[in-house]
Amino acid sequence: MSRRKIEGKVTPEAAQLIMLDEIAGLLHDQLERMMEAEAEGLVDQIQLPVTPAIYELVVSPPWYSFSLINDDPIIGGNPVFIDVNRDMNARTFRTPVNPQQTLIVNFDKPIIRTIYLATQPPVALVNVRIFGSR
Repeated sequence: MSRRKIEGKVTPEAAQLIMLDEIAGLLHDQLERMMEAEAEGLVDQIQLPVTPAIYELVVSPPWYSFSLINDDPIIGGNPVFIDVNRDMNARTFRTPVNPQQTLIVNFDKPIIRTIYLATQPPVALVNVRIFGSR
């Protein structure tokens, strides 16, 4: 909000118009902030091949939630291990997703910034699908 020095008298109508203009600007700023924080629904559909090397999927803007499907066709086959916003000093991944299973992660606020994926050696490749929403 900028303040300007006005010399002389201002009519009540002009003062009211100036105040309404400032209020409209503040309401517009607030509306933009609210729209940024509001969930929009399905945003991204990603298919990835996952290997024993840790894959880091960076999400921007942050997601509220996502679903991950392990597309390995062999039931009892190769799980994919996943972690969200992982501490890089952590030794192991916490969550396995077995073949033909779906993992749903929902934080109810936009804090999902990074998803880490890997398989156990010597598995060469497991395909996954990720559906993210913000």
